[in-house]
Amino acid sequence: MQGLRSTSLKIREMSLDLLDLLVLPSQSKKLSPLCLDSLYAAMATLHWLWKEAGEAEIKAALEDVRRCISRTSMRWRVSRDYLEIIKRQDVSFAMAFRAGGAGGK
Repeated sequence: MQGLRSTSLKIREMSLDLLDLLVLPSQSKKLSPLCLDSLYAAMATLHWLWKEAGEAEIKAALEDVRRCISRTSMRWRVSRDYLEIIKRQDVSFAMAFRAGGAGGK
């Protein structure tokens, strides 16, 4: 668990660096879509960790990685797909919570 958390938070740091680089549209052309897989993996892990413990630090990290992926969505369609997956997970979690599952009992 600690390794997943640590790795995801390090990828968050990388995503903040990427956000700084992606301010200029010409820089987004230099980003490989293969990088997006690691960003998505970190986002999914942070999302899971946040749902488990509700820590503010994890929520902030999740939002930072989500912002980075969102920034690349104009260039790469896979970014939009990754964001949609997380959005659907949020909806599924909320529905399960209301139904009494996922810790909502």
